[in-house]
Formats: sequence, structure tokens, C-alpha cells
Amino acid sequence: MKNLFKGFGIVAGIGIAVSILMAIAMLTCKEAYTSTAGQYISQIVSSIALFGLSAWIGIKVIEKESVVHLTGLDKGLSRKTWIMLVGLAIAELPAVLFVEEWNENITLPQTFAGVEVWLKMMEEQANAMMEMFINSDSILRLILNVIVLAAIPAMIEELMFRGWIQRNLCKITNHHTAIWVTAFIFSAIHMQFYGFVPRMLLGAVLGYAYFYTKSLWGSIIIHFVNNTLAVIGGWLAYKGVMDEEMNVQAPIALASLAISITMIYYVYKYNHTEKTEK
Repeated sequence: MKNLFKGFGIVAGIGIAVSILMAIAMLTCKEAYTSTAGQYISQIVSSIALFGLSAWIGIKVIEKESVVHLTGLDKGLSRKTWIMLVGLAIAELPAVLFVEEWNENITLPQTFAGVEVWLKMMEEQANAMMEMFINSDSILRLILNVIVLAAIPAMIEELMFRGWIQRNLCKITNHHTAIWVTAFIFSAIHMQFYGFVPRMLLGAVLGYAYFYTKSLWGSIIIHFVNNTLAVIGGWLAYKGVMDEEMNVQAPIALASLAISITMIYYVYKYNHTEKTEK
């Protein structure tokens, strides 16, 4: 528990430092900062500094352990596990999209009208930034988006949330509680209320994948595939190849949920059996 409090202190400190640096950049070179290139750089730097550096300091300095070894990054996954994880990332998507549509339609009581306005403003800003990244016909831009919006977050965020927070929570509580608390924090820190529940569900899937494979690659694979599908979907929607809004029907969402739970079970079963045999 003490390590977690120290870790959150590190995150808060780095977060404040990054915010100050970005504010200075905004004031001193506004045009460069608000340009597309400036936003790409800001996205990369803030992600690596806030999540990657925090997790690295937490593991290397506080726990005094090897980041690669402690998070299971040095553990290879079997081809069958890779296939199951990619399949899981695809299978859970309709259920997540269904919950996302429900979450977007939540209306807060009139008492919280001011809060709702603020939440919607935050959501609009996040959507505007995402559109700035994705709205392009260029294949090279699509590849850049896959790197910046899918690959980097998948590795950096998983190192922070599953490799640092969840792993430490597992030391003080059962793994189910640790996974869901981490998923809650994972979703909350993105500051997007109208995507909170689906992101938390995704966080839980990532948590179980990491716990059952004992390797951070387990959650990184799913995170990367999920983000990549979102990036490609946004790009295809911009080009008019597919609809921007995907209305998932309840039966499909239920089937998606059932298949996802089954696949999580088989990821656990296969890796548990494989470990027992060794």
C-alpha cells in the first residue's frame, strides 16, 4: 500500500510538471503548439512522461526491481495465446460499443446541470482533438495514428495501470478487486464521463488478460488491437467507407459478451494448464 501511495505521488508530481510545461509552451509558441505536429508531440510526450516515466520510477526506484522482469515483459506468449488474445480484442468490441452508446445517452439530474455542461465540454474537446488526428486521407497519416494513438498508449498505459497499479493492488487484495479497481482508475483518469463505463469494462478485460497470462504482453496485445480498430474505423468513416455511428443491437452485444467471457476463460485455462505442465 505504501508503494501505491508513493506511486500516486509520483504521478501527481509528474502530471503537474507536464501541465506547467504545456502551459508555458502554449503561451510562448501558441501557433506551433496548436498545430497538428505540435499536438502529436504533446500527445507523445505527455503519455510517456505521465504514465511511462511514473511506472518506471515506481518499479525501478521504489521497488528496486527490473521493469521487464517484474511485469512479465520477458515472458514470451505461445502462438495460441496470441491468437486467443487478438480474438478476444475483436470479440469484445460489439459489447463495448453497445455499452458506449448507452453511456453516451446518460442524463444527469437537474441538480448537476452545471457538471453535465462541463462534462460535455470535456468530451467535445477530446472528440475535436481525435478528429484532428484522424481526419486525413493520407495512408502515412493513418500509420502515424496507429503508432501514436494505438501502439504507444498500449505499451505505456499498460505499464502504468496493469504493470504497476494492478500488480501492487494484488498484493493487498484478491485479484478480482484489484482488476476492477484498476479498471475504474484507468477509465477515470481519461476524464471522459460519456465513455467511462465502456472504458472501465475494457480495463477489466485488460486486467484479466494480464493476470492470467502473467505477462504484460497479454494486455498490451488487446489494448493495441482495440485502439487500432478504433483508429482504422475513424479513418474509414472519414473517407465515407463506413458509417461513423455503429448501432449495435442487444442480441449481438450479448453474444459478444458471452464469447468474450468464454475466451477469457480459455486464456486462463490454457495458460494455467501450460504452467502446471511445466
